[in-house]
Amino acid sequence: MKKFNTFSDQELVDEIVKAKNMNAFGEIYERYASIVYNKALIIVKNKQTAEDLTHDIFIKIYFNLPKFKAEAKLSTWIYAVTYNFCIDYLRKNKKFIEIPLENNFDNSNYLYDDENDETFINELKQIKLTHLKEILHQLPHKDKIILLMKYQDDMSIHEIMQILEIKESAVKMRLKRAKNKVLAIYNEKYKNELL
Repeated sequence: MKKFNTFSDQELVDEIVKAKNMNAFGEIYERYASIVYNKALIIVKNKQTAEDLTHDIFIKIYFNLPKFKAEAKLSTWIYAVTYNFCIDYLRKNKKFIEIPLENNFDNSNYLYDDENDETFINELKQIKLTHLKEILHQLPHKDKIILLMKYQDDMSIHEIMQILEIKESAVKMRLKRAKNKVLAIYNEKYKNELL
């Protein structure tokens, strides 16, 4: 019997796709189940729903492994499947994403990819946490998710491109629009309140 815990991700994918080996898929599940569950939980905010979604996501991963292209890391591809699956779930169930914000925008190791990011982060630090949650709750799913990827998960523009399957310019434009919406809602509703 093969010891799949010594296999690379790509070797596991090859074993699953070519030999339909469920033990190899079990190893992928072992490696990524907690990551998928935690991402689902962050998005749907319900433990039972996150568990159900994790199960469904791994079924989708299994049936879509033949489509996986090794140009991206398997972890990035699984991340994309997870986000997209959870967002589809929220759309179908007309639910909203609530993003946990504690320390999300206060990362001293954050690498800014454009000159406006530092200004944006500094402005966010001035907003009360309860107001910021309310503001993000009002944003469309696409805007919330891209902000979550960038500022909570600290993903690079390139990683977001891979997950959303859009060009770099589209990622930057979506980030800019989402940031502008956050600041516009804040300026309209809360700016004149005492901090």
